[in-house]
Amino acid sequence: MPDTVSSLNGIPIRLPDGRWQRTETAARAIANYREAQSYLKFLPLLHDLPKRPFFIVYDSEADVLYIDFNNPPQSAEDSEITDDDIVIRYNDADCIVGLTILNASQR
Repeated sequence: MPDTVSSLNGIPIRLPDGRWQRTETAARAIANYREAQSYLKFLPLLHDLPKRPFFIVYDSEADVLYIDFNNPPQSAEDSEITDDDIVIRYNDADCIVGLTILNASQR
């Protein structure tokens, strides 16, 4: 670690090794928090889902989040897509069995 760094105003700042370690740890925690933000956006959606075990998979290559309200997932007989690119999947009894969220990372 460098003994001193310059502030935005060009003023030299000296931090002891222990302080550098705490600063680095805090910076890593902030980076992890920022990375988790994309996943935290889904919490309101998950809060409104039925309160029972369900199956959820994110395909990062396709940027699609699959949510099935049954575990193991049931096959859908019909589906519809909403204006905000969410596919609602129905079984043969016309009950919702799952959701497919397109462009999931952009939400």
